[in-house]
Formats: sequence, C-alpha cells, structure tokens
Amino acid sequence: MRNLRRYLWTWLWIALVWPISAWALGSALADEVSSLSLSAALICAFLALIGGLASTLQKLADGTHQGRSVWLEVLRDMVTSLVAGIVTFLALEYFKSDAILEAGAILIAGYGGSRVLSRYLDRFMQAVDRNADVPK
Repeated sequence: MRNLRRYLWTWLWIALVWPISAWALGSALADEVSSLSLSAALICAFLALIGGLASTLQKLADGTHQGRSVWLEVLRDMVTSLVAGIVTFLALEYFKSDAILEAGAILIAGYGGSRVLSRYLDRFMQAVDRNADVPK
C-alpha cells in the first residue's frame, strides 16, 4: 500500500510538472516542433509501443524477467520503448529521413528499449566530449 501511495504521488508530480515542461519546450523549439504533425507523433508512439510490446512479450515468454512484478516489468518496458521511439523519431525528423525508414527505425528502437537509449546516450556524450575538447 505504501508503494501504491508513492507511485500515486509520483504520477501526480509528473502531471503537475508536465504542462510547464511542455510549454517551455514548445516556446524554445517553436519553429522545429511546429512542423511536426500530431498524427506523425501518434504513429511514432504507436510504433514504439508495438516494438516494446514485442520485446516484453518475448521476455515474458522466455522467462528472462527478474523476480519483480510482471506489471512493473511491462510498464517499465513500455515507457522505455516509448522514449526510445520518440528520440528516434525526432532524430530522423531532424535529418529529414523517408517515412518508411522512420517507421522501421522506430519499431526497432521500441524493441531495443533501454539498449537503444544507452547507445544514444553514449554517442551523445562522445559528441559533447569531442566538442568540449575534453581529453579522454
């Protein structure tokens, strides 16, 4: 019961912070974000969730999930897949890729989930280090 209350407070906090964050992002990136359609973003989320669902079902069928709650495992994989899909979508939109390439990449990113996000983070940090002239 205590964990349920903690999760409830966490979701409440997210619900309060999300609109402010979305407004700040919208005002900072108004030109770039305004060219993206809502339908493309929804399709991106759907494809990422489909990829995440495939990965999660495979893990559950193989019995490779850790001893935690199955619902928590499913939720974790779905959110991670959604984030990976959105990051992939935004990157490919920035590079103006073809729609079919975007769809395939989003599915794969959704399936990869945290592995894909880890690779993105590694590449991002390499670029930051390279641009900051930090010795390795």
